[in-house]
Amino acid sequence: MNSFGVNDGYCARREASREIESALRDVDAAFAGALLDDDFDACPHCYTGYDRAYLRGVPPLEMTDSDIGQIAFCLTSTIGSPADIAYFVPAMLRAQLRGVVLEDAMVMKQLGRIPARDWTAERRDALRAAYQAYFAWRPADGIDLDEPGYRAWISEMLDRPPHAEPVERPIPGWDR
Repeated sequence: MNSFGVNDGYCARREASREIESALRDVDAAFAGALLDDDFDACPHCYTGYDRAYLRGVPPLEMTDSDIGQIAFCLTSTIGSPADIAYFVPAMLRAQLRGVVLEDAMVMKQLGRIPARDWTAERRDALRAAYQAYFAWRPADGIDLDEPGYRAWISEMLDRPPHAEPVERPIPGWDR
């Protein structure tokens, strides 16, 4: 408890939450110009006309976490192409940071598929700041976020050239 009778842990979480929200606003700004490719579509065998209209018409930040999880899993296979990934990044990042079932490796794999023209220093820096704010706040949940290998892995993924193969997670057996 601090001198105001408020749990210091609560104050620290509230401050961290502000830092994360600020970092996420920077991610939104960095990716604001990302649009769906003119040829964006989803597999007509896997998705109904309604589904495809929803994907084209609803801004990703207004989609459910469940929908974003499905999109992140299917991007470039049955939904869209690499040209569409940047459009979904802010929503994928929010879903990942909220603990929706989006494995870090899956999000990083999608980031690795972003075309060079869309993989700018501003976007990488905004993502790095969001992950750093998140790491400073998130309880470990059995994963040592201060472990240098984990942070180095995220950093290496963000620093690699566009279209480079994703870097494998350095801690064997890590799985959500």
